[in-house]
Amino acid sequence: MIIEGVDLNKIDKTKVQFNKKQVYQLLEQRYEFEQIDYIIEVNTDKDYVIGYRKIIDDEFWISGHIPGNPLFPGVMMAEGLCQLTQFLYYYKHGKRKEKFLALAALDQMKFRKLVVPGDELIYFAKSKKVLGNAAKSRNYIIRNGELVLSGDFMGVLIPVQPPKS
Repeated sequence: MIIEGVDLNKIDKTKVQFNKKQVYQLLEQRYEFEQIDYIIEVNTDKDYVIGYRKIIDDEFWISGHIPGNPLFPGVMMAEGLCQLTQFLYYYKHGKRKEKFLALAALDQMKFRKLVVPGDELIYFAKSKKVLGNAAKSRNYIIRNGELVLSGDFMGVLIPVQPPKS
């Protein structure tokens, strides 16, 4: 499957350019909201990033998101793609301690296939536009060569609130 000029069928999903610890040294999300297992490839010349996520049997949502027939929630898929876009933005433009690239819009999100425990997902984000404090990307999730989700993410830089003690 060729998306945004990249043949995702040729992606080696065992390749790790940034492991989970390295990913979350750059991103702020923690615990259940760490939605990327690792980064397979960052290509700053072509403005894209490819990540990997395996859905495992003991995730926090399994008991309640459809008992007996667990489905990976679409909002969690979208969250993973947002994090992938954040990673690409911070990697290319640097991360500012006082700013966070927050979700501003999800456009044209289409969920095409169900995702269940055991599925291995390839996350793909292609930067489309960076204007001052805003970034837009086109995003995809692929499973076994099939398109699971596609849509656009827009993020804006917002001030980070200091942690409350």
